[in-house]
Amino acid sequence: MRFFRFSYIVPRLVLVVLLLVATEIGSGYLLQWGIISGGESVVGAKVEVGRVKASLLETRVAIRDLAVANPRSPMNNLVVAERIEIDFDSTALLRKKLIADYGVISGLDFGTQREISGALPEAPPMADDSSSPGWVKPMATQYAEAWLADLEGRFSTDVHQQLESVRLAEELAERWPQKYKDLQSKAKAIKAQAKQLEQDVRTAKTNPLRHAEFLTQVPQRVGELQRSLKSLQGEVKALPDQLKADQARIAQARKHDEQLIREKLKLGDIDGKELSNYLLGEKITAPAGEVISWVRWARQFVPPRNQKVVQAPADRGQNIQFAGCQQLPDMLVKAVRLDGSARLGGQPVELVGVVRDWTNQPSLHKKPTTLELTTKGGLPLTIQATFDRSQLACRDEIQCTASDLLLPKTALGREGKLQLAVAPTRADVVLTLHLVDDKLEGKLELTQGALNIKPTVAAGALGERLETALTASIGRIEKASTTVDITGTLDHPQFDLHSTLGEHLATAISQAAKDVVASERQRLLALGQQEMDAQLAKLDNEFAAFQSKVATELKGPGEILALLTGQRGNDPQIGQSPFGQLFK
Repeated sequence: MRFFRFSYIVPRLVLVVLLLVATEIGSGYLLQWGIISGGESVVGAKVEVGRVKASLLETRVAIRDLAVANPRSPMNNLVVAERIEIDFDSTALLRKKLIADYGVISGLDFGTQREISGALPEAPPMADDSSSPGWVKPMATQYAEAWLADLEGRFSTDVHQQLESVRLAEELAERWPQKYKDLQSKAKAIKAQAKQLEQDVRTAKTNPLRHAEFLTQVPQRVGELQRSLKSLQGEVKALPDQLKADQARIAQARKHDEQLIREKLKLGDIDGKELSNYLLGEKITAPAGEVISWVRWARQFVPPRNQKVVQAPADRGQNIQFAGCQQLPDMLVKAVRLDGSARLGGQPVELVGVVRDWTNQPSLHKKPTTLELTTKGGLPLTIQATFDRSQLACRDEIQCTASDLLLPKTALGREGKLQLAVAPTRADVVLTLHLVDDKLEGKLELTQGALNIKPTVAAGALGERLETALTASIGRIEKASTTVDITGTLDHPQFDLHSTLGEHLATAISQAAKDVVASERQRLLALGQQEMDAQLAKLDNEFAAFQSKVATELKGPGEILALLTGQRGNDPQIGQSPFGQLFK
């Protein structure tokens, strides 16, 4: 035993054991601090870790309750994970390489709410992107809403009150009775004057000498009455021609009204593409926008080829890479299993998948990082993504596929305007994205089965009639295909939407609107014609009644004047003698 110096070995052995224990215990705290500080510097928001366990002996890292706040929406988490476990290769670890063959990330969730703000005290405020941006071109919405507003405005305007024929007929209906009344008043005045003159003459006849001066004025007064009577008879005789002229004016105004109604209710066709953007735009592009947002977020964790990796300088020596040997990156995770949940298109989904070949030095690994995700539950979705950093340009491919996807009941359009309630339907969805650096190209294809659509139009002068016409016009759509061409960049994607559904709806809405407009046009024309005919019939009846009355009124004065002039009469006291003598 003299060969073993326990006084030398034991203290050093105890020191090594204590160092290993300290390393086992302290490495977790050190790694937790590194994750929090490094994560916050990269993300720009709070990173919280419940507990970290790191074992050099087992070459394993276990992280619990990781939460990364969203810097643009501090009251929401960007991502949370209940458990992260990674086993590293001990041989590679001895060469200062973090190589993991397998890892697990479970309890993933995205966009969860926080109780405490995740903003860093020193971080500048960022714009809140919690609400979906409007990727649909605003001109499409403005165009469709302007078309609908124009349609509603044409029905809100009281065109009937602008009809010239109706206004003119109402004016004549007031003017002609007054004209009749004035002529009847004149006739009654002449009749009264004639009777008074007759009475005065009879009185003067009883004592001609006493009333000689009056009798000398009788011929003049009779002449004045005859002229008044003749003038009045001329006015009455001219009435039929005047009435016909007014009726001709009404007929001419009627032609003007027909042109006015056609202009006021003139309706152009709505563009199917613009209507597609208005009705389908946000419903179709919002899920695609969410996927693009996740792609933008995921790309932050895939280093570019030319990223510089900080390495600790070696104290001495030089690494020699022999021919045929592959140089390993400093960090490589060959496979990580993912398990969690998310919300896509407003629907909760369960996610399972795997990330392969993630590294911080893609130029050394030569393999692209891949992601495969599938969902469980009511949204059968498959996501395949490839992040290639083997070249100077970052090239990414993402494909999302969903077959026989159950789309829930939804409403297309704008509440308070035109809205279409679409019953639940089945659909196949394929989303493909190609990225070279930030340049984005892609396509979204949506194929839907039979669609049952119920239109709803805002209450108003147009609402009920257009809604009824739309219900009959739209009917049942057996199949609808929608394609969205995606261009632009990750930060500013642009969508160009084409849809057979939009074309069908545009045709149906245009036809329904034209039917309603035609019906309204006929209604206004018929109403105007009815009112005009009623006024003209009233004028004819009033004219006939006036002719009868005025003929009676004028008959008396005519007979009296004829009697006074000696042209008729059998009364020996009023006949040609002695009255006839008075006028010689």
